[in-house]
Amino acid sequence: MGLRQFVKKVDGEPKVLGHARTLFNEFDILGVKVKDPIKVGGMTINVPLIEMHDMFPIGNIGGRVLSQYRVTIDQKNRRIQFDSTK
Repeated sequence: MGLRQFVKKVDGEPKVLGHARTLFNEFDILGVKVKDPIKVGGMTINVPLIEMHDMFPIGNIGGRVLSQYRVTIDQKNRRIQFDSTK
């Protein structure tokens, strides 16, 4: 699954937002503004910015967006549920 599967319109090209380091690697964290809400599992989420990096090249909606939801993961049934905290 690539970023374009979820995000149809972005504002420009990804730009370096910062840098990160693991025990064995260093890498840039890239970000790109999103023009339209994204759809995840039939739910529409307003995401102002998608973050990504070469170590995991799929977009990340990030903790800022997820902090607005109570997230329940059902591993056995392969489901995830988002409940708005607002």
